[in-house]
Amino acid sequence: MIQQAEVENQLELRKLKSEIDTQIPLYIKTCIMDFGLDEIEESEQADILRLLSAPKFESRQQFLIVIPEYLIKHLLKIRQIALLNSPEINYSNPTNLKSLIYGSLLPYEDPIFYKHQILQNIVKNTNLKIMELLDSKKKAINVIKKREIQILNHQIETSIKKQTTKFTQKKNCPQCLCKIRGFKANEELIETAQTLRCKGCKEYYHSCCIQKQQQDKQTNLMCPACQLSFASPLEKVISVLHQPEIINLVDENKEKTLLFECPYSESDYQIQMRCLQIGNVDKLAWPESGEIYLNNLKVIQFDSKMGQRSGESYIVTQSVKFGSTNRITILYQQSIFKQLMQLNINQKQQTENHNYYLFAVYSVKVITPRDFLYDLQKDQSVSIQESSNRIATFINQIGESTLKVSILDIQTLNLMKIPGRGFRCTHIQCFDLEIFVKLNQVENKWICPICQQKCHKLVIDQFQKAIIENIVGQQLKKTEIEFDRDGKLTEQLIEYNQKSSNLDDEMQIEL
Repeated sequence: MIQQAEVENQLELRKLKSEIDTQIPLYIKTCIMDFGLDEIEESEQADILRLLSAPKFESRQQFLIVIPEYLIKHLLKIRQIALLNSPEINYSNPTNLKSLIYGSLLPYEDPIFYKHQILQNIVKNTNLKIMELLDSKKKAINVIKKREIQILNHQIETSIKKQTTKFTQKKNCPQCLCKIRGFKANEELIETAQTLRCKGCKEYYHSCCIQKQQQDKQTNLMCPACQLSFASPLEKVISVLHQPEIINLVDENKEKTLLFECPYSESDYQIQMRCLQIGNVDKLAWPESGEIYLNNLKVIQFDSKMGQRSGESYIVTQSVKFGSTNRITILYQQSIFKQLMQLNINQKQQTENHNYYLFAVYSVKVITPRDFLYDLQKDQSVSIQESSNRIATFINQIGESTLKVSILDIQTLNLMKIPGRGFRCTHIQCFDLEIFVKLNQVENKWICPICQQKCHKLVIDQFQKAIIENIVGQQLKKTEIEFDRDGKLTEQLIEYNQKSSNLDDEMQIEL
């Protein structure tokens, strides 16, 4: 019922937007005639055309033909900039009445309009006509209002339910490592341990179980299970063939047998085994001694060199039996060096879980950098509104009035094409995702060049992307931008005397 109300509202809002966009050029032309723009002095007419980057005219009749087109282009351009500085207003795809009404009105605070008051009066009168049009749609607008109240009430109820569920999850930590077979939890530590929430799966974990401290909240915790799943952005996990399993190096039983089904549908993908050490940094890691058999064939031999390598998954596709049950046998033990070291550590260190490894099997689709960036632009991005809010929060947290951000890629010092950052990164500064992906296709490190965190997932910053595209479209020579405490740009990134750009054409098409 709520989903239907949302869909119906969106359809009605789009219908109203389409009608407004159709009428705006007609309103402007009418207001031009009403205010007698063709009767002003020729010198003023020529100055207006110059400021609007319009061609010269030979007669007053030609002026009336030319002026509406270029005035509309200019109005759309400055409205686009105004909306960029008000990310909460989504006029291109309005989802509420606020976005529709505020987004449809044309800005009249502009240097050209200050110089030529008659243009400002034309714009103000055009806005009055837009409001009259909306007033004539009272019946449809009232229906939309009722649906918005219904949707808002539903969102409040859902939020309350989520908070209740969140409290229960935080108290019990149902997905923590201590709930996995083979993990020997320290009950005394669990009683006093803090609960940390994973940024990936949103589940809660005891800090003592995953060997993370409270300060790790600042770095946006990624739990061990999510670290396994998001080993590389170019390797998309299609399905989990065997859920994460604990390997305890100090367990008396040095052998573990696992079974998993692998349907024929998975034969199009890579079958990978992954492993990481609990409490280790964000990277895949393997024990230093042991071996793994898959269907009685040895597929992995642990040794000290292998244990030192990081970030590696092991492809075992050739040894998998598709359409039937597969048997994994893991033989493991502590290295002699580690056993000797174990004798010398104190009781406090013995509570740490560095002897635990987490092992899982996945079917994985390997993606090319080109396809990955294409999918990223469709699905994984921080919206203009989200980015603006994040900037405002960051500036207020650090106690500054403004924040300057470079629009040059930190890796190449070139203007960024696809600005973004890691899913867990807390900084505002972006780096060029296109360059980053190409570099890590070879290096396979996926370390943020700014904060040095592992980038399990990447996101595009749509706010900074839109700003950079506007700068490129206007051919402005800029290397940095500045935001205020509201998360908005401190300057208007537009030059009025330049030739019409592709951005003008895009906005003209939208109208």
